[in-house]
Amino acid sequence: MSQKNQDRGSTQRRRSLTNRRRRRRGYQVLFFKEPEGGYSVEVPELPGCFTQGETLAEARAKAKEAIQGYLEAVHLIDSQKPSGGGVFTPVNVRVEKVEV
Repeated sequence: MSQKNQDRGSTQRRRSLTNRRRRRRGYQVLFFKEPEGGYSVEVPELPGCFTQGETLAEARAKAKEAIQGYLEAVHLIDSQKPSGGGVFTPVNVRVEKVEV
């Protein structure tokens, strides 16, 4: 199978997964009571999807907004990708220690 066909298959699988998640009714959400007050929120199934709220009710409402925004962003990113010729390649990046 050519690299182009592999890339296309990977993109289609990713879109299919995103569409299945979008159709789902709910996601597991973790709420953490913070020592300084309020709640931190994490959605483990959606990497990088975090929010917070002063009360549990506010944290729940913000979690719903964060999930909706996350799914909309994933859909937008997928729809704006060029349709061909892309190649995914790992790149090693060396980060020097920065003193502050």
